[in-house]
Amino acid sequence: MARITKAEALKIAKKLEAVIKPGGAHDLAQIHHEGKRIAQFGIRRGSNQDAPHEYIAGQINLSKPECDKMARCLVSRDDWIAQMKAKGHIADDPPAAEPPPSQPEPPQKSPRRRRKPR
Repeated sequence: MARITKAEALKIAKKLEAVIKPGGAHDLAQIHHEGKRIAQFGIRRGSNQDAPHEYIAGQINLSKPECDKMARCLVSRDDWIAQMKAKGHIADDPPAAEPPPSQPEPPQKSPRRRRKPR
């Protein structure tokens, strides 16, 4: 298995349609699905293009061989989303919303009668 380099990290970010947020030592690649951020990983900003990015696999919930396959374009975003659902990292599509159960109205209290003084 080859090391994940900066170029491959950028390929993975592009494939997963990540939004890149500039940072200090790392840019942050944030991956969203259905409006929610589901994963993120850092991409080193240094000039060393061969610097390893081995931590990415764990941050996107893949094994190192799976991450290598993604870097080599053998896994699509849809495949990755399906894997995340299978692993329980993303909830399956929610069922149609059901109306909340109706609450029975509390019984009406009858007015109290006052006792006459004796």
